[in-house]
Amino acid sequence: MWINSLGQGGWDWFAVQLDNNTELVFWRIVNLDESVRSYDLTIMLADNSVYHTRKLVLEKLDSWVSPESGREYGILWRVREKARGLDLQIEARHSEQEIRMFETLSIPSFYFWEGRTTVSGYLDGKAVSGVGYTELVRLLS
Repeated sequence: MWINSLGQGGWDWFAVQLDNNTELVFWRIVNLDESVRSYDLTIMLADNSVYHTRKLVLEKLDSWVSPESGREYGILWRVREKARGLDLQIEARHSEQEIRMFETLSIPSFYFWEGRTTVSGYLDGKAVSGVGYTELVRLLS
């Protein structure tokens, strides 16, 4: 399974639909110490063209700590990419969206964050807004 090849670490994954009929998918793969192993960004434009790069900046601007698991999750993010003039803020619609799996079983629990987001900022020098979905996962082994 592909997830096993990640080993320790995890990922921050984002899907975005903008009001100008552009869609974006981007993520970063992280190591256990939160250092970034890789980035990826794909933009599908309204004219059906596709732009892809691994040169982007993804920053966590604010976070929420789960009172149940003690884990910290990003709830406000900024993604930037210079060539396309991309500068978006991605904000969780609701911060408390931790999913806790296997808590009642005699195997290790698995926690992650998934949820809807709102998006605003710029693409190609034009103001845009939209909606999205984010998944934040950290693996322990």
